[in-house]
Amino acid sequence: MHPWPDRLLPDALREDAEVLRRARLTVLFGLVLVGTAFGYALFYGLVVGYPSGARILAAGGACGALVVAALWLGLGVRASGLALTATLHLVVVGLMICEGGVRALATPLLSTPPIIAILLLGRRSAVAWIALSVLTLIAFGVAEAHGVRFPIRYPAAWAARMSVGSPIGQVLLVTLPLFVFEQLRASAQARADAARADAASAALTRMAYEDALTGLANRARFLERLGAALTRARGGGDASRIAVLLLDLDGFKAVNDTLGHAAGDELLAAVSARLLDATRGSDLVARLGGDEFAVLLDRVRADADAITVAERVLGAVSAPFPLATGRARVGVSVGIARGTADGTGAALLRDADAALYRAKARGKGCWALHAEPAGTCALAAGA
Repeated sequence: MHPWPDRLLPDALREDAEVLRRARLTVLFGLVLVGTAFGYALFYGLVVGYPSGARILAAGGACGALVVAALWLGLGVRASGLALTATLHLVVVGLMICEGGVRALATPLLSTPPIIAILLLGRRSAVAWIALSVLTLIAFGVAEAHGVRFPIRYPAAWAARMSVGSPIGQVLLVTLPLFVFEQLRASAQARADAARADAASAALTRMAYEDALTGLANRARFLERLGAALTRARGGGDASRIAVLLLDLDGFKAVNDTLGHAAGDELLAAVSARLLDATRGSDLVARLGGDEFAVLLDRVRADADAITVAERVLGAVSAPFPLATGRARVGVSVGIARGTADGTGAALLRDADAALYRAKARGKGCWALHAEPAGTCALAAGA
């Protein structure tokens, strides 16, 4: 859920997080300025009888509203922040002219433009606004020293009550934007924390279900997916559409012994890539541990469908593997088993393991079906 100031911002300002933050602050400060200016204008015009101050404040409120509207129409964030800060400064100067110059009740409000500039424009701009506020005070002082008089244009009877108005205005213009800034910062921090938590959760999920070396699914993930696939298949009335290919590399130990364990890890990663290429996109390829892999097939209509995948796997793995320390050649034996109406995932995996044992016992580099008579082993095409 986006903060409500986003409704007053064009989509172009939402692409960069820092720009969006400053844009939100600009909108919020603009609304504070508009509300405060019009509130004081009504008070001065209807209660105090101070038309000059009411007109200045009304003009400032109108300018603030125009800036917020211009930001919504595409005015740059920095230009909008500069316009709002300048509007506030000019309103204070106008009130000083109507309230006795340096001794005016509005004079302390010259401290607010630099504060607002820090929020909307950055520290460097704030320094410039500090200098401008100081120069404004000096200019009024010089003018008064040369005989210029700034008459107080509100009734003397309201002097005591008016003296309370300036501090209240300063509090509103300073604390409200700071409060809003803190709310936005806390909201952004909460979203960042949530994003980090989601990333950490995703990382833990990957660690729990992904093989670290190859990036394939691990045994836990494979068994989970196998159980879910069997449940769906039984719900459709045909558990035999699920098949498992259990693979074991032939000659892997020799690679480890001759080229080293680093080469063995490299080989396992290369085998994983070839298995992904040799299987369908909907098939789940997993590394169960060591040099043992498994493939989960769905929508198998006949043994020939599973055999076709097994043949592709045998052909893919039989080609030599170029490794950093030399070329390596391994084979693979494949055991194939299909689901049954009452069998579990673990039972299906055991059936595939029995078929794999038969394939390795009959010469390796071939596939064997669990449902075939004992001793049957089919070599890969071209073997």
